Amino acid sequence: MNLLTRLAPLALLLLLAAPVSAGGPATERIAGHDAFAKGTLKNLTLDAEGVLRPGPTLTSMPLKADTAWCASHSDKATWIGLGNRAAVHYITPDLRKRIELGEGLMVTAMAPLPGDAIAAAVFPGGRIVKIEGGKDGKVSPLAKLPVEHVWALTSSATGVLTAACGVPGTLYRVDPFGAVTKLADVDDAHARCMTPGADGKTLFVGTAPKGRVLAVEGQKVRVVRDLEPQEVVGIVERGDGSLIVAANADQAGGNAQQMASLLRQIAEPRETKKGQKPAKRTALQDGQILHIEPSGVVTTLWSKKKTAVLGLAGHAGGAVAGTYPSARVIRVEPGKPYALVADLPEAEASVVLTDETETVLAVATSNPAVVHWVESPSNEGAWTSVPIDAGAPSMWGRVTLWGRSVRTLRYRSGPTSEPDDAWSAWSSLEGFDGQAGAMKTTARFVQIEATLTGKDAELRSVELVRRTPNRAPTVTELKVTKPGQKKGAPPVATAKRDLSWKAADADGDRLRTTVAVNRQGSPHWTTLVDGEVLKKPAHSWDTTGMPDGLYQVRVALADTPDNEPGRAREASAVLTGVRVDNTPPTVEVSARRHGGGRIHIQGRAKDARGGRILQVRVSLNGGPWVPLGAKDGLYDTGDEAFEGIVRAPKQGAHDVVVQVTDGDGNLAAGATVVR
Repeated sequence: MNLLTRLAPLALLLLLAAPVSAGGPATERIAGHDAFAKGTLKNLTLDAEGVLRPGPTLTSMPLKADTAWCASHSDKATWIGLGNRAAVHYITPDLRKRIELGEGLMVTAMAPLPGDAIAAAVFPGGRIVKIEGGKDGKVSPLAKLPVEHVWALTSSATGVLTAACGVPGTLYRVDPFGAVTKLADVDDAHARCMTPGADGKTLFVGTAPKGRVLAVEGQKVRVVRDLEPQEVVGIVERGDGSLIVAANADQAGGNAQQMASLLRQIAEPRETKKGQKPAKRTALQDGQILHIEPSGVVTTLWSKKKTAVLGLAGHAGGAVAGTYPSARVIRVEPGKPYALVADLPEAEASVVLTDETETVLAVATSNPAVVHWVESPSNEGAWTSVPIDAGAPSMWGRVTLWGRSVRTLRYRSGPTSEPDDAWSAWSSLEGFDGQAGAMKTTARFVQIEATLTGKDAELRSVELVRRTPNRAPTVTELKVTKPGQKKGAPPVATAKRDLSWKAADADGDRLRTTVAVNRQGSPHWTTLVDGEVLKKPAHSWDTTGMPDGLYQVRVALADTPDNEPGRAREASAVLTGVRVDNTPPTVEVSARRHGGGRIHIQGRAKDARGGRILQVRVSLNGGPWVPLGAKDGLYDTGDEAFEGIVRAPKQGAHDVVVQVTDGDGNLAAGATVVR
């Protein structure tokens, strides 16, 4: 039976929603592919609408092996190729038999032969054997190819095999008597997968690590597409001439390179041993399923970081694929969102087995190896969410569903991101009527489980209402600067001050801001901003008319706009030592001739407001400014004597102007005439 029975064209692309309103009860909404796919499905599908519905009933059969690498099907039997000890499981309605293939780690490819028989490729070493069905399960050598790895096999009605091989990447033909003929080289290390074209002449081949899709006709090889992912693992030709291609992006070369590396480890320095385990498949591959049109247009049908695609099979105009490290079966079709059609408990959905009508018969998994037979649609299935994080211990209340025939809804809660012994046991929602109920629990994390019963059951969304204890806002990095003041530049004389700070609220509450200043020695604070909701955390303070001196600046935040009395929280920050000095310093200056065309200048500069004299300079007769030094060698107080000698013409009167700058940029000037 078809694995998918209902697919709709419209996708709900809803995610876990943000709280409805800051400060009050918040609603967590779970709906659509991204949200539902984070959870675990049992006997359910997540269809192209993003709706959970009953899926197929799966009958499971353990294979007593670590991995299942390939599968084949005929009218009489199903064959599963196994590792990490090369064997084949032969399955009919009346017989289940394990057939050992001798030396080797795994069976990597199979193809049916006339009669109740298959051809199987054994890794390592390019060995192909013929296996006859029935109780005897006779195994006989068929061919030995000059390659390290046989990745894929196809067969004709007369039993002629085509083998896609690795190291080197080559295609070989094997006739029913074992005669081997090279068909073509693929200009890559591995011919990783292949599928016969509908025209009966073309083979479509995927390679690694160059990640190419090739069309091979006879000995002629044409590049259909050079992909960014390095390993092409599956190709399906559609009826319109386009291709669906599964590929994995992995700079290390993916499974092809891992198998080649394993082969070298086995060959040097020891021989293959029975039961020796291969390296685990990488979990760092980024999987993609692409649609390649005859025009060359490429569309991504599905992609996921750190999730590898392990194979691909045609399915009713689309394709189905298994993934790792989550053993899931997904379905893709051009023009539609992907569907999640099975979520299995093992680590890898290694092989999806279909028949000649593209009906899904079974899914073989690895770690451990299990065959899940696809039966009629189930009448009951369950979906379990991932733990839902409120960010802080919260009160969880009403849960509302959009769907039908949801028989039970349970929940559990705890303090950790992964359920452990600190979590509560599963409990039913209080008053659940099939559409809504209440959790009545306080915890940071909750998890829910919905059970759907009946062929028409569905679950479209789940809404959870919670309330988190109000958290106080924070105010940090309070600064006072002068507008236009650049770092390292001389101070700017202005009465304006720019106040800025960083404000945050973990609950997203709106904040009322109060800004006040206090002059040193004064018992009172002067309010500049009185409980306003500011557009940005900043304020311009005009100190015009305010007494000079040192001030404190205080910024207080309150989340009162979104919280009722008794629940609102506050925070504040104070910055001290903020100087207000809008008064210029005073200056006294005298000058006399010093002989030799020089003038001796001296005087005193004072800043009576407690500031510091920053600079003194002199201009003679309107000429350039020349710095004058402090008499004690350093300008570091508000009362400084200065002196200096400048050159001047020997004759005539000279106008001497001295300019003084204090630490706040205020200027003062004094003058005298030397005759």
